Amino acid sequence: MLRTLGSDGGRAHVPVLMNPFPTHIMPRSVPLVPVLAALRRLLCVVTVWTCVLPTAHAQLSRLPAPDTTRGTFFGASTALDGSLAVVGAPGANACGTRSGEVNVFRQGDRTTSWTLEATLRPGDCHEEHFFGSHVDASDGRIAVTSNRPFFRESTSNAVYIFEQDSLDGSWHQIQRIEQPDDGRHGEFANAMVLDGDLLAVTTAGDTSGQTYNGVVYIYERRNSQFVQTARLESPLAAEEAVYGASIDADGDLLAVGASTWAREKPGIVFTYQRDASGTWVLEEIMRGVDSFFVPISLSGKRLAIGESRARRDGSGRVRILERRSDGSWELTHTLRPSTPYDHGAFGSLVRIRGGRLAAVGYDEQLAMDRNIDRIVYVFSLSPDGEWKQTQVVDVGDTAFASSIDLLEEMALIGKAGDSVAGEAYVSRLR
Repeated sequence: MLRTLGSDGGRAHVPVLMNPFPTHIMPRSVPLVPVLAALRRLLCVVTVWTCVLPTAHAQLSRLPAPDTTRGTFFGASTALDGSLAVVGAPGANACGTRSGEVNVFRQGDRTTSWTLEATLRPGDCHEEHFFGSHVDASDGRIAVTSNRPFFRESTSNAVYIFEQDSLDGSWHQIQRIEQPDDGRHGEFANAMVLDGDLLAVTTAGDTSGQTYNGVVYIYERRNSQFVQTARLESPLAAEEAVYGASIDADGDLLAVGASTWAREKPGIVFTYQRDASGTWVLEEIMRGVDSFFVPISLSGKRLAIGESRARRDGSGRVRILERRSDGSWELTHTLRPSTPYDHGAFGSLVRIRGGRLAAVGYDEQLAMDRNIDRIVYVFSLSPDGEWKQTQVVDVGDTAFASSIDLLEEMALIGKAGDSVAGEAYVSRLR
């Protein structure tokens, strides 16, 4: 089924602010109240790492980063699974410049404390491999990508699978998965999801010229190894949208994002179901996704799509669709923050788990007409079936919310950047 999600006010370009205070645009005056609020927030962030932030109303705990060097990009990727928190640091100089590493933390029994349990590195650790670009965890198993923004090199991008020894608790790499073809569909491991015994990995396609699409490789775990069982391709030409920008899976459902990699052209989301024979059947093609990176998240029969460029003011939105018994997807809710901001890019990242949803956007700071801090908006599904904003998580930093994952009443949020020491926070959700 092919349809367009529609529009509610047009599109607007969301600027990426390298310098939030350009010299040619300076305020004549700054109201005192926002300044004091910002200072209160800053004092909370700097002096107390487990606190209730004035603007956030959420309890935050910072994970103990093993390396506080700037530019490690610790927090660029995050995953939660049971009592595990997994944090990627693809810029870490583990065995060479930007070789990357992944840190595994475990929560203590009946406590809120987290300890570093292991640091993962690939067996073929090498400089410029950016190991930890994407991480996911499921059923006590961890998947990690090494992803460089180029391909057809001597060493392929790869996905690494790690498992924990049941006797001594140590973590070991048990598998390395390379690109199955010769790289003609773009770099491998552009996006990845691990869901139980299912692993799905995309290639990037041609993001500059749009001459060819990416693909999706499906792997299933058999006899302790993941083996390729399917290969999915877009039924549309790459000129319409390059397949493989994003991916998520839950059980027998799969969603794949495709981006036009253009400011004014919306993206596409493809949904699939695995039938009784194990074949992945394309169910719907959803056009009109007003986003550059097409963030998507599946939970049960709900699909959340972030649209950071939506509306004329660029404030953004998140759409929630629910799958019906006939395989169609119905738009049930459109979420916006309680206080939308021009160019706020709400929906830059999105994660839905059960009756909770987290979406990343920008916040207004010091009453400026520019949005600086990146924050997390938390929504909960109320008994009357409506999604309501319940929290805002904010530490006053542009690098905050580089990645996010949800698990029950907990969110894991990364803060990564080239000029900051990476961090990761656990937030208790209401």
